[in-house]
Amino acid sequence: DIAACYGRNRCHVTTMVSRHTTTKRLTLSDGASTSVHVVRYDRSGLRPRIVLFDMPTRLLDWCEENNIANAINGGFFGNEINGADNGSPVGEVWINGVQKAPAVSKYNRGCLYVSCQGDVQIGLRSLLPKNIGGDLLEAGPLLISNGNIVLKSDTEGFSAEAEFFDNDVTVGRAQRVAIATNSDSVW
Repeated sequence: DIAACYGRNRCHVTTMVSRHTTTKRLTLSDGASTSVHVVRYDRSGLRPRIVLFDMPTRLLDWCEENNIANAINGGFFGNEINGADNGSPVGEVWINGVQKAPAVSKYNRGCLYVSCQGDVQIGLRSLLPKNIGGDLLEAGPLLISNGNIVLKSDTEGFSAEAEFFDNDVTVGRAQRVAIATNSDSVW
């Protein structure tokens, strides 16, 4: 199992323990360095899911209690800056075909979609099914689509709505989580 966990979870770093994990220390173009942890799954037999916590939960503790080997944080949270309920989702969330939170932005944002059959898709919300039969998590910004870098412009509105997040999430350094797919794998 892999889970993308959303809401009321303030844990931003999770140590993932898996025989599929690769960790690399990279030197960036400005000389700074960073660690990158990557877990690769074969699509066959993979059934990812999105989990919405109803109270603040440390992700690592939840993983241990539920025998989940790998999980990541996703989406955005309500706080005193954006006026949403503290810890509640501030983006569209569907779980098992039931909408748990609506989209709050007027922008067409990147989403993670997991169909009822477990097929994983990443793309702009407008390109995914209108009614979700499985799970969906609005997150973003979308970095790459069909092999092309798409973060070059503010089409998802993260810069335009920077005050909502207290900063522009498309610039600067911070701990980040990403999901990627191709025809064979999910990372």
